[in-house]
Amino acid sequence: GVYFVNVSRGGTVDTKALLDAVESGHLGGAGLDVTDPEPLPADHPLRTYDNVALTPHLAGISDNLRQRNFDLISTNIRRFTGGLRLINIVDKTLGY
Repeated sequence: GVYFVNVSRGGTVDTKALLDAVESGHLGGAGLDVTDPEPLPADHPLRTYDNVALTPHLAGISDNLRQRNFDLISTNIRRFTGGLRLINIVDKTLGY
């Protein structure tokens, strides 16, 4: 069957619908690196399925993570000192 995978944002998933699809067999299972809420409570129903794999929000970790972070910080320092808009700004008013 089909597996659902989410490595982006837990809030983008209708958890009740996901549970229903796993319970009914409509989905073969799920792989979730992010959940809503995060972390899931110990007694959350998603934790009871053998065909649901949960990982602790680590999909973005890679061998070059430090270099990517260094490059981003360096770029933003140059942009800031040059009076340019920074990249990857989080605007909390957007609710994402």
